Amino acid sequence: NLVTLREGRRSDLELFGFYSRLAGEWQCLPLEEQIALARARFPRREQDAQVNLVISHAHRERLNTDIQAREARKRTETGAATLLIPAAKTARANRAQDLILWEGRLLMSVVTASGVYNSQWLVVRSWDASVLLEDDATKQQVRLSQAFVARNLRSTYAITMASCQGRSIGRTLGIWTRSPRFTAQHLFLSISRARSSLHVWICD
Repeated sequence: NLVTLREGRRSDLELFGFYSRLAGEWQCLPLEEQIALARARFPRREQDAQVNLVISHAHRERLNTDIQAREARKRTETGAATLLIPAAKTARANRAQDLILWEGRLLMSVVTASGVYNSQWLVVRSWDASVLLEDDATKQQVRLSQAFVARNLRSTYAITMASCQGRSIGRTLGIWTRSPRFTAQHLFLSISRARSSLHVWICD
């Protein structure tokens, strides 16, 4: 069966046109040429992307640590309140990392429990002995213990491409391509997650 993409509703028309070509006239090009086209159209910016898509968990952990440190430093310099939640030990591949919270920080749940669901994006609103979070889409609020946050929430500065399927990302989006496991399907998937051609770039 042949599926023809004719109208973009996830993103702006320019972005839709680009990833439609990846699935159409450019799909026979070598991967290196497809990446070069994407890099030329969506060049890297100086600032960190709000969300970065990567292949490996090791890369995810490294980016989350580095970007969180830079963002936390900005908050400290302006006197904004922050809260350090040390990582809990888990057996998951998507293992927990130390989290530094501030009002407006975006996190992602990796479980369905205690009023949240797997892959749900949550925004930090306040904290005391527990943490008040708000669903990024519906704005419904939930309060979770710090222990639950440490074990079951993750930073969204970097997420794996395997975990972004089915999601539209309405924030600046960085795409990392330098992995031996990166494919043309990953390129199409990651670019098509963005909503605006102005908010996506190739990072490497």
